[in-house]
Parts: sequence; structure tokens; C-alpha cells
Amino acid sequence: MWEIRRQRLVNGEPKIYESAVIPVALAPGYGLADQAEEQYLEVAAADDDERRLLRLPSKAQVVRLRGLSTDQRGVPFDCFTQVYPALEFGFYISGGTSRGLFRTTSWSGWDVADGPARSDEK
Repeated sequence: MWEIRRQRLVNGEPKIYESAVIPVALAPGYGLADQAEEQYLEVAAADDDERRLLRLPSKAQVVRLRGLSTDQRGVPFDCFTQVYPALEFGFYISGGTSRGLFRTTSWSGWDVADGPARSDEK
């Protein structure tokens, strides 16, 4: 396995911390192209390493994005984490209609329903 860790700078300041694990046998020449990718996004307290590497205060929150990329055969080849200071980034998410890699049992009780029209929408 290759484990890759890096900091990305914005205007000379560390703002993104990334780590990835890639099987050496699947990436001999870095010629991998992902067919699919799933990501899990959470907002949480920064751990000690994240605070140190991103120069965050003691109670800082981060957006932690975990993902898994698969090739055309459906074989996972990149397991990654990206960490961003929560108050400094916005995110746009667009995706497919199914989940195949990440599973959770904590989604019960979530639904979407029409609400009454607001007075400014009439």
C-alpha cells in the first residue's frame, strides 16, 4: 500500500489536509481512472493532528470528507480523507441515485415532504 499525505495551501496558509491509501498492485503507473466514487461528509471536532497541520484553535470544527474510488471493474483503488476548516469552505454536492459502498443504519426517521407555501411564493 502507498499512503500519501499532504497539505494544500491557500494563499500560503495550510487549509486542506489530505490522506489517501492506494494499493501498489493496482497503481503501478498512476494510470487509474475512476469509474465511480462515493463520499461521506461529516462536520466534527478537529483531532490533534488536524489542528496542528491546519493551524486551528483548540475547539475548531472541520469538514471531514471520506471517499472511496473504484475502477471500471468496480475494484476499489483509492481510499481517501480530506479535511477542511468548517468555517472557511462551502461545498456543492451532486451525485447519482444509489449507494453501494457506504452503509449506515442511522438514517431512519429522515424524509422530505411538501410544506405550506410561504407568502412570498404565491
